[in-house]
Amino acid sequence: MLGFAIDPMAVILRLHRQFPHMAEVAVPPHTFFVVTDPALIAEVLVTKQKHFHKDGYLKHHARTLFRNGLLSSDGDFWLRQRRMAQPAFLRQRITEYTEIIIAKTAVALSSLHHNQPVDIQRQ
Repeated sequence: MLGFAIDPMAVILRLHRQFPHMAEVAVPPHTFFVVTDPALIAEVLVTKQKHFHKDGYLKHHARTLFRNGLLSSDGDFWLRQRRMAQPAFLRQRITEYTEIIIAKTAVALSSLHHNQPVDIQRQ
């Protein structure tokens, strides 16, 4: 679990390489299932989401970090929140975000010098 706290994406990628569909992670006294296959993730989060529920441990810890939001809720409350957030993820909106990201990246890249090291952690 320490790896999740330090670099969650690295842990997920390692799990996906080792277990291409799903991994069982034991953190006594709990056992978690980490879904690593994109098609299965879509089933859990979208097409069959009504069949999956967050356990109390996850909801408690997610609520500590994210309050009462999508990660820490279930059922009708979750569905209302998901519907409120959904417009931000429509194809047109993602395209708009992409254009903004490309423009900001171009500005940032224009200030870099060719073949010079860059400190990416500098604020």
